[in-house]
Amino acid sequence: MREYTVNIVLAIESLIILGTLILALPKQDPAEKKPVTFRQVACSFFAALICYFLRTFFTGRSGVFVFYLLWIVTTIEELLCAVNFPLLIYYLRPAASTETLRKHVRIMGAAVVTLSAGVIGLVMINPLNHWLFTMKEVNRMAPGPIGYLPETVAMIQITLLTIMAVSAPQAKIRRIPVLVIFMIILSGLAALYINPEILMFYPLSVLSLLLVYVNIIDQREQNLRRRQVELNKNRISLLIGQIQPHFVFNVLNTIYYLCDSDPNTAADAAAHLRMYLQNNFEERFTEEPISFEKELGIVRHYTDLEKLRFEQIEIIYDIKDIDFSIPALTVQPLVENAIRHGLREMPQGRVVISSRKENKVHIVEVTDNGVGFRQADPNDGRRHVGIENVQRRLNMMSDATLEIFTPPHGGTVARIMIQD
Repeated sequence: MREYTVNIVLAIESLIILGTLILALPKQDPAEKKPVTFRQVACSFFAALICYFLRTFFTGRSGVFVFYLLWIVTTIEELLCAVNFPLLIYYLRPAASTETLRKHVRIMGAAVVTLSAGVIGLVMINPLNHWLFTMKEVNRMAPGPIGYLPETVAMIQITLLTIMAVSAPQAKIRRIPVLVIFMIILSGLAALYINPEILMFYPLSVLSLLLVYVNIIDQREQNLRRRQVELNKNRISLLIGQIQPHFVFNVLNTIYYLCDSDPNTAADAAAHLRMYLQNNFEERFTEEPISFEKELGIVRHYTDLEKLRFEQIEIIYDIKDIDFSIPALTVQPLVENAIRHGLREMPQGRVVISSRKENKVHIVEVTDNGVGFRQADPNDGRRHVGIENVQRRLNMMSDATLEIFTPPHGGTVARIMIQD
């Protein structure tokens, strides 16, 4: 009776803890590309725990219904246990950096799957030969001749994962957590050989999954800090690369000469320059996307200033969609790139700034009829930070992409696509 009470309490506590953990799991990080997710591992253990709870609760109760129920839940539990460890192993196994290590990892992974397949086969034929377990004495499960084989197989599988973790040089940081996690599970399996009446395997497995969860959260925080550092570096690059001193000097020089010939135009130009610089410095360090309408205002100030110097360039706005957000200072650099590198030397140039929505995707395009897009030469001695900064900001601050290409009719198209 004491063992029954202990097992029931442990099963209920394990179910509560693991269920709460599953509900608290964050969404999978897109950067974390794994064939098996932690949620799948946790749900598999949770399902096995439910079967174990039902088996413990109904053990010793009379009735034909209980007899068949115990057979079913015990069989399902054994099948899930045969699947749990391969799932956990494939989630935790480190990536191999060399072909030799990859070959060893593939061999050990194949061994893990083969052992699990063997256990599954034994579970499926167990009702015929009772090798793993049978029912005796008022619906009580009794181990068969090889009743502890699944646990032994699980211990072998854990040993294989331990070898994987230790053998991968780039997995040094994860070696200790992996070893601790699986030593805990091994101790739970070993306890079955000492006292099979009290099952410590599931509570210790839940403890191990909690440790994995803590490791996941820690990795997420490290990734977030790394992205923040990259974003800060990007801000500095943006500050250096996108406010071109010669542009400001040229505009000021134009305003200087307009003061005598056309004071009203000079005043308008000074106002545009003030707003352009103010918006650039205000929005440059914002972490949140801004409205496209606000970004469009920055673009208009810039194009109005450029039109003072390059009257032959036609600026066309074809705006059909403004109800979305975009990282600050992503469209203006594309317009600047079109004017500076595509149209400046042309007698008749044209830039079209357009926006539209297609199939829940907001599309912003900067199109010019200039010389076409040419991949920048990294060895030409010039800084090419504008487009790189735009691409980085789009990737880091919104679910967006940037593509630049030359259409069949010539010129250049810079296209930003933002998921709704």
